[in-house]
Amino acid sequence: MGGLIVNQVELRNFISHRNTSLSFDLGVTAIVGPNGAGKTSILDAISYSLFKVHSRGREEYVVNRGEKEASVRLTFTSGGRRFLIEWNIEKGKRTRGRLYELYGEEKKLLIADGEKAIVPEVEKILEIDRDLFLQAVYVRQGEIESLVEAKPAERKRMMARLLGIEDLEEAWDRMKEVIEVQRTRLAWLEAEVKKMDETRSKLKELERKVGEAENDYKMLEGKVVEAKVKSEGLKAILKKLDDEKAKFEELEREKLKVRGDIALASLDVERIEKELKKLEQAYRRLEEVREGYEAYQKNSAKLEELQVKAAKLEGLERQVNLIEERIRGVEDRLKTVQRRLTDKLRQYSGLLGVEATSEDLPSLKWEVLDRLRRTKTHLEEERVRARREVEKLGGRLGEVERLLEELTLSPEQCPICGRQLTIEHFSRITLNLRKEAEELKDKVKVAQHEAERLEAEVKKVERLIIEVEAIDLSEVEELSDEALSLNNELERLRQEKERYVDEVKGLRSDLEELNEVKRKVEKLKPFYEAYLEAQGVIRASIDKWELERKLGVKRAERDALKDRLRQVEEELNRLSYNPAVHDRFKGEVEEAERKLTLLESQAASRKAEVETLRKLIEEIKGELQELEAKRAELERRRRFVELLEKVRRCFSKDGLQRVIRARAKPLIERCAKEYLEKFNLEYSDLKLDEDFNPTVLGPLGEQPIETISGGERVAIAIALRLAIARALAGPRLELMMLDEPTVHLDDERRRELVEVLKKFFREGPRILPQLILVTHDREVEEAADTVYLVARERGYSRVRSEEAYPTAM
Repeated sequence: MGGLIVNQVELRNFISHRNTSLSFDLGVTAIVGPNGAGKTSILDAISYSLFKVHSRGREEYVVNRGEKEASVRLTFTSGGRRFLIEWNIEKGKRTRGRLYELYGEEKKLLIADGEKAIVPEVEKILEIDRDLFLQAVYVRQGEIESLVEAKPAERKRMMARLLGIEDLEEAWDRMKEVIEVQRTRLAWLEAEVKKMDETRSKLKELERKVGEAENDYKMLEGKVVEAKVKSEGLKAILKKLDDEKAKFEELEREKLKVRGDIALASLDVERIEKELKKLEQAYRRLEEVREGYEAYQKNSAKLEELQVKAAKLEGLERQVNLIEERIRGVEDRLKTVQRRLTDKLRQYSGLLGVEATSEDLPSLKWEVLDRLRRTKTHLEEERVRARREVEKLGGRLGEVERLLEELTLSPEQCPICGRQLTIEHFSRITLNLRKEAEELKDKVKVAQHEAERLEAEVKKVERLIIEVEAIDLSEVEELSDEALSLNNELERLRQEKERYVDEVKGLRSDLEELNEVKRKVEKLKPFYEAYLEAQGVIRASIDKWELERKLGVKRAERDALKDRLRQVEEELNRLSYNPAVHDRFKGEVEEAERKLTLLESQAASRKAEVETLRKLIEEIKGELQELEAKRAELERRRRFVELLEKVRRCFSKDGLQRVIRARAKPLIERCAKEYLEKFNLEYSDLKLDEDFNPTVLGPLGEQPIETISGGERVAIAIALRLAIARALAGPRLELMMLDEPTVHLDDERRRELVEVLKKFFREGPRILPQLILVTHDREVEEAADTVYLVARERGYSRVRSEEAYPTAM
């Protein structure tokens, strides 16, 4: 594809035009009118439509002063395809455009957006960018003959601007500032990277300290548990001693009371015995069974106490069973959680490509994501380059096929330069073009395959990114926390079970005599029943036995009191309460509590220290990560600075600028020679020195251009301008627009310019398919195929078509 032929332009409220439409055919179109009539606005409309370029400064200045909005439409042909581009401009709003491809009466919308989207698409279609258009197609006022009339320094500057060398010089100068900025950043990064060893040493020291602190914390935790067990044991003993003390004091008080009661009962017995000696026999039986009765009472009380302990033992055994069930449940849950956590970590490790733990999983996830995203960016850039290569090769293939088609249709004429071809020349060109077409097809296939491979790689990396982003960090954290909580719960339950088991063992030891006591109670039961029976007999006695009964009661009361006194004394002996031992245990309990409090405080302090150190470690690790990133940036920037310096050297006068001048000069000379041959002048060649000062070769030999006539100089200026344009645009040059080419010319030179335009753009073989002229000189109409007259009427530009001068026969 490529090339540009303007078909039609329509202006509405655009600069000075209210509603203007112009059609352009092949050949020379002259737009004539006085200064200020609105001629250049038409060229502005064409350049604005294609590349958003105009000579009015700000965007809103292209809208007519009395209007709020304007529009411009341009129909053009490129590579045999027709296109329509239109822009709507509103003051204070973003300009919107549309690009269509035309198929007869139908049109297909290619793109609808702003300048950043549409202009690149136009450049792609035309194969001409904005700068090339301004340098090769659109020739402003005074640029034709200024190349040959300018002073050497000015001519060199103009050629530098046309060839883009001026931009290279400016880029070379500006890159110095960029490099200095980068070097400043490099110096700062180097200073930062030097901190890495010190930071690593800090991290190592903190890790050592946290290891020591964790060991101390675990040791203190063990001591706290031991201290709690010891404290609880001592508290239990102290409570028992407190109970014994209370029991001892209670028995002592009862002992004093019983002794007093015994003394009173003995006085009553002595008094009644004197009166009821006869009742002794009745009470003899009671005396005979009293010991068995008392033994029964004693063993019954003990049996009741042991039965209470048996019930307590049964409850404790049930409690132990319940705790064991809970332990099994917690162990099962812990295994499940640990299995799930292991499965997750194994799954994520496989995805990340490295063994991951619950602690380092987050950092690994973001590290892998960052690496994948960088890989994706690199692959996407490679994919864009591959697609551009496909488009570039396809464009060249289309151009070669077009040339082959033109050769087939016109085998006697060269499609590139238009010269007549011999059969041998035709065969050689055809063979070369077909060979190039086959090579281009192979290259297109290879480039397309590479683009498809890169597309597959991008999709693969995108799938990996999605899978890594789906890693559920919160789930892993929850499983880790749950496993820790279950371990703590398991330890607590085991300790509780041990405490209950110890208590069960104690109760079982106490209950070993339960059966023996039951047997004794059963054996002593007859004595108990006999005693009750004797009492019943006495109570049932008639009045004469009343005293005997009273005596018996008193004796029994006295004996019971004695038995009770004996029991109290036996209990006192069994208690073996020792106040000194009691006081000693009080001191031991207080000391154990003090040690426990101290150990708990030390453990809490160590735990806080561990947490603080861990936070510091995380901060140091964060600093190291930042420093690693800075080190990576340092390496990148070093390579970048080296690259910038290489590029800057390339942009220097002795680099790419010299290469461009060296390559452009012979190409311009060759193209100028071809145009001079077509102009049929007596000068056969044009030479340029290193600073692009022109000399011509004629009958008198090599001559400075200043020594030739005005008309010849105009012709040579046009040839040189066309040669420069062709050197820049190549075979795609189909159009040239000249704005006021006669400005500053006297009558003679203006006449000569008209003759040159007539000769080379109208009467002889056309050197370009299309030429658009803007001028205020009516003489130029003689060189035109189509003439438009532009005038100002009531503040607006009016355009009308006028019949052109007939072509000379």
